[in-house]
Amino acid sequence: MRDWAVAADDRTGAFEVAAELAEAVGEHVEVRVGSATADGPCVVDLGSRALSARDAAARAAALDTRFGPAAWTAHKIDSTLRGHWAAEVLARQAALRRPVVVLPAYPAMGRTCLGGVVHVDGAPVASVTGGLPAARRTRVDLLDSLDLDDVVWLDIADDADLAAAAAALAPLDALVAGPAGALGAAFRARPHPLGGRGALTLRPWADVLERIGDGPVLVVCGSVTEVAAAQLDELRSARPDVHAVATPAHEGSLLDRAHADAIAALVRPRLLGYSLVVIIGGDTAAAVLGDAPRHIGGYAAPGMPWSAQAGGDGPIVVTKAGGFGAPDALVRLLNP
Repeated sequence: MRDWAVAADDRTGAFEVAAELAEAVGEHVEVRVGSATADGPCVVDLGSRALSARDAAARAAALDTRFGPAAWTAHKIDSTLRGHWAAEVLARQAALRRPVVVLPAYPAMGRTCLGGVVHVDGAPVASVTGGLPAARRTRVDLLDSLDLDDVVWLDIADDADLAAAAAALAPLDALVAGPAGALGAAFRARPHPLGGRGALTLRPWADVLERIGDGPVLVVCGSVTEVAAAQLDELRSARPDVHAVATPAHEGSLLDRAHADAIAALVRPRLLGYSLVVIIGGDTAAAVLGDAPRHIGGYAAPGMPWSAQAGGDGPIVVTKAGGFGAPDALVRLLNP
């Protein structure tokens, strides 16, 4: 039985949860696109954010029906509950025959859950039952009495609440759903073999930067959020030597796949000329990097995993979602 099987609905989410796992086991963790290996643990990018709910559910269920259950199963969901996460976790539950426990919070990133409502920096944004009407609230002390068909969530106000939930889940066979930080806490609470999988051991990000040296840096921004725009402005002011490619502003807060593909067509032929590439936005990361497996080496900065292509070709890549982080996040990434 594989040690773990984790799914995410987009590339940045897959990389982020893989970074959590990598830092827990002390080795690089592989991310694959669309399918998982039968003989080893990995994180799978389902690429389902743009699919219909039905197709997303089918793709999620295949992760478990094709290769069987893993010792620890988890589903990375968007921290503001976007996407078809509810259909996906229910499909995986049907395949696994395990209760679903939703940990809809990431306190370190300002995401908390009160009364089943996810808050971002104190402001309510979405409810668990809005996507998953059958879900009910439970408490940490009741987790060990769940039935196989139960779907529950836990309110989490801070890191202490998250740690308590993770500890209670540690001995249980459940499908744990949540953002990357919540899944990382739940994963670390369980015993996992360290080493022995033949993966590369982790290096601190400072060592990676030292190895990159003064090589050229490219930032590719496929996010149209105000947060990402502010971060690019700060970076251009502090580091005019860094090359940046950004999508033209357009109405709305999401970049469609056509725009992501257009950016990818522009930058992909130039990637080998850079030592470090920073990609902002999940669709953009998928379009630029393609479907080749990647080895995640942990976090370069909070919420920003770094990776290398399996086989070692190409630049080091750092990815991040567009909607979080302080205005100087990119500056601090390059000048820790």
